[in-house]
Amino acid sequence: GLLLNNSLECNIWDRVFGAKNLNIEPSNHSLLITEPPLNLPPIQAEMDQLLFERYGFQAVCRTTCAQLALRGTEADMNRTDKISRQCALVVDSGFSFSHTTPVFDGTPLNYAVRRISAGGKILTNYLKEVLSFRSINLNDETHIMNDIKHRLCYTSLDFENELAEYKKKRNPLWRRFVLPDGVNRTRGYVIGGPDDPGADAKNDSENSIVALKNERIVIPEILFHPSDVAINEAGLAETLVRSVEASPPEMHRMLYKNILICGGNCLFKNLRERLELEVRQLAPSEFSVRVFCDEDPIVTTWRGASMFAAQSNFLDFCVTKSEYQEGGSDYCHRKFQGIS
Repeated sequence: GLLLNNSLECNIWDRVFGAKNLNIEPSNHSLLITEPPLNLPPIQAEMDQLLFERYGFQAVCRTTCAQLALRGTEADMNRTDKISRQCALVVDSGFSFSHTTPVFDGTPLNYAVRRISAGGKILTNYLKEVLSFRSINLNDETHIMNDIKHRLCYTSLDFENELAEYKKKRNPLWRRFVLPDGVNRTRGYVIGGPDDPGADAKNDSENSIVALKNERIVIPEILFHPSDVAINEAGLAETLVRSVEASPPEMHRMLYKNILICGGNCLFKNLRERLELEVRQLAPSEFSVRVFCDEDPIVTTWRGASMFAAQSNFLDFCVTKSEYQEGGSDYCHRKFQGIS
């Protein structure tokens, strides 16, 4: 989640800005870029230097995913109980970390931001470890493991009872996944699933089939109990409550009532319902708890960013190249603290 290797990042950005992709000249454009909450000032300063001095952007705006995700919810005009942008709490569970960020009037409350060192990367690695120990060595197949994780794993609403069900023989909850062979199948499929080609069109060896049992619910459970994989931190629900309690007391009612989840891990089935259920058990009884999630939570932040950048006054939130040359990264820090 933190940009530590600028030379490697430049290789990526050079390709993105180059002729085979965006095909733009950065000096003719402005840039909106996201950063992790509580990003370290030295990293911010190096990023500003990179964007203004190496690429020469006309103007740059730095902000967090939490602020943009709330803007992205405005696009959902069919929702009857819309989330409030004035005072809300954003749970961003992505590849490296999971953050809980209270946002008031578009500004994140940095002193109440909390982080869990559990994200999609840890879930995928643990799934590789478990399946490789029990059946086929898949430690080098990160892409395949990601595919299996997103298609077959889900969040349990009653973990203990459902785990007991998985221990029974011939359980209908078990799934069998056929690995891609790189020739006829570039992507694997679930036996009995909608993409199963049928018995007449396949000739699968037992060596290419992986059985998923209780891994289907154990893997997402790490988000709620990171201690299961030796991460001595609170789970997602408890971290959310701690983030609310660190905010001013007069905001607690609104924060519990306006919780937005986004990021790739929100694609797990039942995650919204499970989080709402656990927060309800931890929150004071006089507060109502509502958890919102877009139909495609992985692009909630991108949607908010596109809406923000399309505003007629977008440049008012940016630092121009001339302002950077005059005030340096300190001016950028002061400017971006108040983005709303």
